Amino acid sequence: MRFTSQQKLLSSILKIIPIVLVLILAAPAHALQISGGDPWDNAVGVLQQAFTSTIARGLSLVAIVIGGLGFAHGEPGAKRNMSGILFGVGMAVGAVNFLSWLFGA
Repeated sequence: MRFTSQQKLLSSILKIIPIVLVLILAAPAHALQISGGDPWDNAVGVLQQAFTSTIARGLSLVAIVIGGLGFAHGEPGAKRNMSGILFGVGMAVGAVNFLSWLFGA
């Protein structure tokens, strides 16, 4: 039985695919070993800084003031908005503080 050139090409490609996959999957582990740290550390640190920075606290204060004004003037749905604002701010700031306490960062 004779193989056509297309069948030979397909056969050689199928032999190369596992090697390429192993190299692609091994690259992140090698990079992690070289850098000596977890690649998620930097991203988590940036998020923590964003949620606890002065700008984030200032924006949450503005949201609370606007929600409080709506509540004081009796707008419909103001209680729901105010509780959403307080719950969201509490979750964002509280989660960062809890994780800092838990992991000692």
